[in-house]
Amino acid sequence: MLAAQGEARVVLRATSDSWILLRRNGALVVRRLLRKGDVYAVPDAEGLTLSVNESGGVEVYVDGRRASGGGGRNGIHLDPNRLKSGH
Repeated sequence: MLAAQGEARVVLRATSDSWILLRRNGALVVRRLLRKGDVYAVPDAEGLTLSVNESGGVEVYVDGRRASGGGGRNGIHLDPNRLKSGH
């Protein structure tokens, strides 16, 4: 279990150095490098998707628990309820 980062429901944790792209309805919101061990609190906004250059390089947590499912590393919807249900 990962400790909550402020009020963020969705948190990313880098397991290896990885570039992340956050988009909201197609528009770029964040592009940055997460170093191994970095934690990033995802803004609370609808329509966010995540793309990661390093498959398996970033873990997604919702409300402090690791999200299951996801499969790919591009276009992951960062809706907390959707992540909790494994979609």
